[in-house]
Amino acid sequence: MLKKFMDHPNSLGKTYYEHLIHASGLAWKCNKICIALIIHSLFPFLFTEYASKNLKELADEKSFTDISYKNKRRKKTFRTI
Repeated sequence: MLKKFMDHPNSLGKTYYEHLIHASGLAWKCNKICIALIIHSLFPFLFTEYASKNLKELADEKSFTDISYKNKRRKKTFRTI
């Protein structure tokens, strides 16, 4: 069972905790954008550019679009989104 928890983070050259922090950070950023969109849908004059600006920034983040991690044994590049 432990192997299942470690396979994906290890394939990225990260520990379980490094992966946890990274994935949680991305989730938090996405949640903030979702909350802003909900508020904007009710009050169109609020957060008029917040979501589009932050979604573009999130999509442009190297860690999100082109994950390249090195570990001692190998280098892998993954394209995601």
